[in-house]
Amino acid sequence: MAEFKTELEKLELREVKTYIQSGNIIFDAKETDEAKLLQKIEKKLHQSLGYQVDSFLRTEAEMAAIIKLDPFKNTREDDKVYVVFLHQPLTGEHKNKLLSYANEHEEYIVKGREVYIILHKTEGKHLFTNKFLEQKTKQGATTRNWRTVNKIYEMMQDA
Repeated sequence: MAEFKTELEKLELREVKTYIQSGNIIFDAKETDEAKLLQKIEKKLHQSLGYQVDSFLRTEAEMAAIIKLDPFKNTREDDKVYVVFLHQPLTGEHKNKLLSYANEHEEYIVKGREVYIILHKTEGKHLFTNKFLEQKTKQGATTRNWRTVNKIYEMMQDA
């Protein structure tokens, strides 16, 4: 991650911080155009790693809204909550398709460019994986557990 941080600093990203070995990066940037910034980051990652890396950006305000929404705040201790980050909001068709997979073992809530998922601790099998979600939504996605989402936001506030 230290090498990764150094590579990103070459893109004129400031106050670059990493969170564990998960690819989560917190930074400031002069560039305000998300598409341009994303393109620069993905190009640098491809040059450094030798393969394409699908990246996702969220501002501190967007992360605050994600945390504030917290649709599963009244969960049981043994339930697992995740946030899936997408590039684009889901179309009505893809949203309906994804929501049709909800069952007694897992629930999905779609809001903007995020999908909130709760996996109930049950004897049944969960359908959800990141690959499952990418297939159903027809776009790239990355998933973080609720604890990681909160930690990333805390780090953003400290930056």
